[in-house]
Formats: sequence, C-alpha cells, structure tokens
Amino acid sequence: RVLPRDGVRFKALVQLKPISVCVEVGQMWDMIHLGDWLSGCARRKKYAHLRPDCKVLEDRRAWWHYAIRASIDQVARSRWRLKWSEVRVLTGQRREYADLYKQVLTRSAAASDRTQLAFLEQTLPVEHIMFARGIAERLVSR
Repeated sequence: RVLPRDGVRFKALVQLKPISVCVEVGQMWDMIHLGDWLSGCARRKKYAHLRPDCKVLEDRRAWWHYAIRASIDQVARSRWRLKWSEVRVLTGQRREYADLYKQVLTRSAAASDRTQLAFLEQTLPVEHIMFARGIAERLVSR
C-alpha cells in the first residue's frame, strides 16, 4: 500500500515530566528499535515530496530516480555553505575557545573566562569544540 504523498498518517505530541525509570534489557532494545523506526519515519517525511505515486513493482525506474534524487538532496543538505566572513568568525571563536580551555586546564581561568567559555560552548558546533579542546590539550601537554 502506498502512503499519502506527504507520508504522514498520524501526528502525536507527548510531554513528559522528569521521572526515573527502571527498564529491562529487552525493553531497552525495544526503545532503540522504536527510535530507529521513528527516525525512518522522519526521513521518509523529509523526502516525501520526491516520492513517486506508484508502487515499486509498477514503475521501478521512478523509484530509482527517487532514490537518486533523495541521495543528492541529502548530500546537498549536509554540506556547509559559509561565507568567508562567517568562516573568519567561526575560526576566531574556535581560537578563543582553545585559549580559554587551555587556561581552564592550567587552572588559571577567571570566572569571566569560564562564562565566556560556556557561551562559546552554546554557540559553536560540537565538532569545533572537540577540535579546539584537542588543540588546547596538546598545547598544555607540551
């Protein structure tokens, strides 16, 4: 059976307050499988506009074109497109983060430095933070 073009049949909103939960191993695996299934649903929804209206066995070529277009779309979305001014700002923030983290490692950081470090941790991508930390740790170990 072919899903509707937008791929959505149900919508749900769940809000939970913090609770402590004890789960067994089987339940944990069920939750992991549910998460995988939900991520697959999100991926299908993201590419629903590219999806053909026919079944796979009716028009295999259309489904191959769908797969190719979805792959190209995914690659295009994953690339960063930054202006040189944005690259300059990002590089400066990364250098500043490395300097501040080096001060934290040597225990010479002031409270204002820790505040600035926390701000940069909120703004920088995780990959840049890990890179800057690696540089700072390398400089401290010398």
